[in-house]
Formats: sequence, C-alpha cells, structure tokens
Amino acid sequence: MTIRTLGRALAAQFEAEHAVPALEHRGRTIDYTELAFAAYAIADELARLNVKKGAHVGVLVEDGSVIVPAVIGILARGCVFALLDPAHPPSHLRELADASDLTCLFVEDTLFSIAAEALSNRPVSIRPISAQIFATAGSCGSLTTELADTAERALYLYFSSGTSGKQKPILGRADSLLHFLDWEIATLGLDATVRVSQLTSPSHDPYLRDVFTPLVAGGTVCLPDSRHVVLSPFELARWIDHAQIEVVHCTPTVFRNLCNGGLVGRSFERLTHVLIAGEQLRGKHLVAWYEAIGDRVQLVNLYGPTETTLAKLYYFISPSDVDRAAIPIGQPINGTQLRIMATSSEECVTGEIGELYIETASGTLGYYRQPLLNRDVFEPDPAESLNSPVTYKTGDLVRRLDDGNIEFVGRRDRRQKVRGKHTDLGQVEDEIIKRSDVASCVVNVVTDAEGGGPDRLVAYYVARDELRLASLEQQLARDLPASMIPDVWIRVDSLPTNVNGKVDDAELAALFSVSQSMRSDEGGQDAATERGIEDRLLALWKELLRNDSIGLDDPFMEVGGDSLSIMLLIARLDEEFGYNLALWQVFEQLTIRSLSGLITGTTVAAPGMGALKGTVSHADNRDDFGR
Repeated sequence: MTIRTLGRALAAQFEAEHAVPALEHRGRTIDYTELAFAAYAIADELARLNVKKGAHVGVLVEDGSVIVPAVIGILARGCVFALLDPAHPPSHLRELADASDLTCLFVEDTLFSIAAEALSNRPVSIRPISAQIFATAGSCGSLTTELADTAERALYLYFSSGTSGKQKPILGRADSLLHFLDWEIATLGLDATVRVSQLTSPSHDPYLRDVFTPLVAGGTVCLPDSRHVVLSPFELARWIDHAQIEVVHCTPTVFRNLCNGGLVGRSFERLTHVLIAGEQLRGKHLVAWYEAIGDRVQLVNLYGPTETTLAKLYYFISPSDVDRAAIPIGQPINGTQLRIMATSSEECVTGEIGELYIETASGTLGYYRQPLLNRDVFEPDPAESLNSPVTYKTGDLVRRLDDGNIEFVGRRDRRQKVRGKHTDLGQVEDEIIKRSDVASCVVNVVTDAEGGGPDRLVAYYVARDELRLASLEQQLARDLPASMIPDVWIRVDSLPTNVNGKVDDAELAALFSVSQSMRSDEGGQDAATERGIEDRLLALWKELLRNDSIGLDDPFMEVGGDSLSIMLLIARLDEEFGYNLALWQVFEQLTIRSLSGLITGTTVAAPGMGALKGTVSHADNRDDFGR
C-alpha cells in the first residue's frame, strides 16, 4: 500500500495539471508546468551544490511568487526550509540564521548586501534567485519522482518568541502539515477550482496553509501586488473582489480592518470561507460583517500554536455568535485530543478555567536543538517520539462550555501586575467591549522607563465616535477594581498590525508616546508633538528604506528612496497619519523634520481632546466610518 505524503500529493498535481493557474501575482499567471520548472531549478541547484538531504536552507526574498517554487524545490531535495523576513535588520536575521543552522541561503539580488552582513560569521552558501526562475524552459526533470520520494518528517523551521522574546526555532513535519491540509480541503469541500488568498507574511507559519492548501487541492494561490494591500482595508476589500478569492486565511486584526473597508451586500461575490486565527475573536468583531455580508460566507475560527502545526481546533461561526463576548475556538480536528488542566494532574470540570493541553500524533518535532525546553512543555520530547502521540502544554487558559465547545480565556502572560495588582488585560478588553460601542480594543500596560512614575493601563480602541468616558468608567468601576480601569484612552481608525498580521504593540506604544506629547502644557505642546511624530517617521523611513543611519534632515531620495518606496511611503502616511502626501513633495528635498511639520500642521496638532482624563483621538473626523 502506497502511503500518501505531502510530496506525493504535490507530485500528483504537477503530473495532472498543465495550463491550470497555480499562482497569480501582479497580473501574471503561472501555471503548474511553469511552477514545476522553477521548483526543479531550485532542487537541481541544491543537488549541484551537494547540499545534503535534511540540510537547512534559507530563503530571503520579497517577491512572494518566487518563494513558492523555492519551498517546493527545497522539499523535493529533501531539505528543510526557513523563510526569513527582509524587513528584519541584519542583526535579527543573523540571530535567526544562527538558530536555524543554515547551510545555504537563496537571496533576491536587491537583498545581497543584507544577507552578506547577516551571515558574515557563518559558512553559508548564498545563491541568487529572482522572478527570472519562471523563464526556465525545458524539462522539469525528476521533480515529481523526487517529491514522491521525500521523507515525511522535517520540512520547515518557524520561530516562536513566547514570553521571553528569545527566538525559538520549531522544526515542523511534512506529514503533520498534510494532515491539516487534508482536513481543511475535506471540511471546506475545496477542489481544483479554489482560489486562495496569500495574505500572511512568509515568515509566519500560517503562510503554509495560504500556499499548500490550494496547491494540494490543485487550485490557485493568489498574491496581492504588495503588502500595502493587506494594510489598507479598502484596497484589501477591492483586491479580494477583483481577484475572485474564494478562501481567505487571516488574523482577527486583519479581519476587523477588512470590515472597515466599506463593505456592502454585493462585496465578495465569489468568497465562500474566511478562516480566522492567531488572536482572540470577539462577538462584536462580527457585527459589521454580518450587517453587510449576511451569512452567505462561512466564517471559521481556528486555534493552534506553531508547536502543534497550524490549527488543532475549529469553530464554525454563525450570525447568532455576535451576542457572545468571545467566539469559541471550538472542537478538535480529527486525530487531536484535549485536556483542560487545573493543575499538572487535575483536570477542570465544565466551566472551570485551566491550561489547555493538546495531544496529537500530527505535531512538530519541537524546538530545534533545545531538549530542555522540549521536556518542559512537551510530554514526551517530540524529537524522541516520532511515532507516538505527544502532549503540548500550551500556556493558554480556556474553559469548556456547556455545549462542549472550548472558549479561549487568555494567555498566562496577559495577566500582568498593574500598580502591584494582578490584572487580566483580556478581561479589561472584554468589559470595555461589553459596555460600549467599541468595535475592537487592545489594552496594554505602559511602565515608566525611568522608574519614577506609576504603571499606566492604556486602552486603544476603534469606534465610530469618541467614547463617553465618564459614563463608561463609572460602569466599569461597578464591577472592576480601580487597577483595571484604563488611565489613558486612545482612539484609532484601525489597530496596527505587524508582518504576522497580529496587533503591532510597538506601533501602539508609538501612538501612546504621541498622545502623551499632545497632553504636555500648551507652551511646549507643539514641540513635544513634533518630536513624537519625528520618532514614528524615523522608524517608518528606516523600515521602508532599510537604512538605520537616516537623520532627521536627510532627504528621502538621497537615502535610498525609489519608485516603490515612494508609493509605500504615501500609502503608509495615509494609513498611519491620515496625511495625503503629494508625489511632488517627495522630490522637494522631503526630510523627516519637514514632513513632521506638514503632518503636525494638518492633522495631528488639533486632536480634539476633551477634559476627560488621558483621552486623545487618532481617528479622522469622517462622516462615514472608515472612509
């Protein structure tokens, strides 16, 4: 009996498909034959370099369409791929490369200097790769044979920082990935006509379902033209319609932002499923969606740590769930068992909160070369138990509802001390949403860097109008201790996201810094506000231009600006500052200092602060919410 493997599943599609679209990106369609040619070129290059099977191969590429044949070619060679994010500074890339134990790195031409700096201390072979790989003509050689012969163990490395911030490489398995893909394809009824969006950053493991779900089904991976499409609610909504997307995988933050993209009843006519994962999803997050779209698109809530492979629980959402405070994470997929533990040896009863343990034979190989950490959170060590079920202690707090579904309550590390009192930040968010017209909310603790001031609880919220804070705080005070009532309220158009599509805490911290500058006394307010704006702009320019030595008076075009970065700058200024920068202004010796003055004098200098404590708005005064 032939065992079905990920390699064989992909090989079957390459053997069956010819002119069927495999990838669509920037107006170009790449069929399965062209994809096979490109993937074979990667596998052949690894063979030519004598890269051994099982070796770890990195990919440092911005063009999403190039990453797909790279990972398939690495799989065909029997190697392990690690996808690195070009947005990370060389020091961070060096840390990831060291943790990944890379042997070879495929790099886009424009990123060679970054790769050389990041790998200066490692004997890694750096090989060029570009979209020209699709111009490879001729035979795809033995690709399908090599795919069919690949081992079904180690396939990829992704990173989890956990609560310590230290990067921990997780070694994923091909057979476990296929287990999830088969579940999703069967559960959603997907076939060779399916068109799936690729919205997740390749450096985040949900990327695997964006790409491999449609390819194993024989369908099409659809990539937006740039990451800016994901960041802009209106552009994302337009693109999903234009690309005729049927299946979307995204985080709750991206979903909430999409709901602010001017949805109407005729939006997303071809869309059938939206699968949401990565953060807690709340009932109020669904209201705008169901008001515009109704129930013709099935929303699915997924849950699963990187350590257990993509997703292990699922819940089919219905319109009635808008009345829930939190959307359940549901029931386990096949081959998964759950326990909710009050202690290491005592299970919880229904309704009792405890830590979620996940048992599965389709997990990962655990943390790469970190046996002590494996033994701390896995039972037994997955690297030593290849054919047995392994239990993973998630660190997530959940409870079983009366209907049998599991509800996520929060992370242990979301329970922080505020002014000496233990505070559940998730509970504060729930209470705010329950008692107000807030569409979404994130509460963080801000500690005085100098240690001279008290900790402050800061609530960032999305709402149509400014909150009536005095009334809301009175309501909160009836049920919550004073330590759980936010000290500062900051209204935003949408919650900022990082490259993984999750809430960007660094950007929220920058907003807090600006809000505090605005609250300084009138004599110094303008200067303080400009300093906050300058700090945010400096971080943005460094990100867009990949240049850490930019000064406040350096013209944009003289420190690396080009046509692409200009467009990204204009888009990001509109998204993050509500400022519409004209193209001609970029070429007028635009500096951070001059741009800060433009923004301050246009949108930020008059935020409309009231007499209520710590309140400031970063949302535009727009007649139609989100427009």
